[in-house]
Amino acid sequence: MKRRFSVAATGGTFDRLHRGHEALLSRAFEVADRVFIGITSDEMVRREGKKLAHVVEPFPQRVREVKEFLKRSRLLGRAKLFKIEDVAGPAKSSRELQAIVATTETLPKVAQVNRLRRRNNLAPVAAVLCRFVCSEDRRHISSTRIRLGELDRNGMIYARHLQATVYLLTSALIPSLKKPIGLLVRNSKKQFSAAAKAKKLLLAAKPTKIIAVGDVAVKELASLSVPLDLGFADLKTERRRVFSAPKELGFKYSALFFASNPASRITHSLVNATRKALKLEKPALVQVSGEEDLAVIPAVLFAPLGSVVVYGQPKEGLVLVPVTEAKKKELLGLLHRFEKK
Repeated sequence: MKRRFSVAATGGTFDRLHRGHEALLSRAFEVADRVFIGITSDEMVRREGKKLAHVVEPFPQRVREVKEFLKRSRLLGRAKLFKIEDVAGPAKSSRELQAIVATTETLPKVAQVNRLRRRNNLAPVAAVLCRFVCSEDRRHISSTRIRLGELDRNGMIYARHLQATVYLLTSALIPSLKKPIGLLVRNSKKQFSAAAKAKKLLLAAKPTKIIAVGDVAVKELASLSVPLDLGFADLKTERRRVFSAPKELGFKYSALFFASNPASRITHSLVNATRKALKLEKPALVQVSGEEDLAVIPAVLFAPLGSVVVYGQPKEGLVLVPVTEAKKKELLGLLHRFEKK
């Protein structure tokens, strides 16, 4: 097959390799016999100030995912991968390079590379456009949106899969939900409480957001000055009213949301309150009329990656649920087994 160029280049962070990245790489190999692929270093990621940069995958992982895609596509033999520390990488000095494949978002960088090439007495390279791949909401898929917890790598929008008026927990699912869905931090009579041990783990992990579900979890963590970003409370413990007002929880929130959510259900009201609260950059509390136990599921589904959701495990301690792509997928699959009304 005759291609337009002998050598083309493309590049990026390639965090959480998604369908858009795959389209960009595939386009580069469509137009060139060989492709230089620049992958930003961890240091460059930090310098660029990317949103949620602390959860960008480390450089070796990003390289591995690019190589795995190229191997599956039988393109690895035509590729040369580079670690790049600036926008141009080897493109500013390569004599054999003829084109750069970019999106409309990164086309200005091609012009920047060409300015550097002229200073080095090299011919400018051609710009080849690759169209964005869109998600279910017709906006383009991006690593930033994945890190923010909005969508998965295929462009599936979590919010679009929680549109039922009510999700009803069936008896068949109760055994699954009685087991901890994260790390169980047990209470200890001899040493520290579960909350104290959880605090130590949370401060060491430096989560994107810390979300507490349940009055006990909110009150205990707040009493230890854990910097909560979001809490869910129904002002009851074991279905008995124990608080007369949210302020008695000791959580200093800046925004208060209300949700109606009867026992064994996840309502549209709870889903909406969770989404709105998580979009804020200030601490928020969702006061639930009914029961808040199942708020763990929408909290994980809408929270940004790197967050931790904490909830109480009756008579045992606290459960810490790291918000990862895998955990979102697991809980979405579980939710799809609920009865929808």
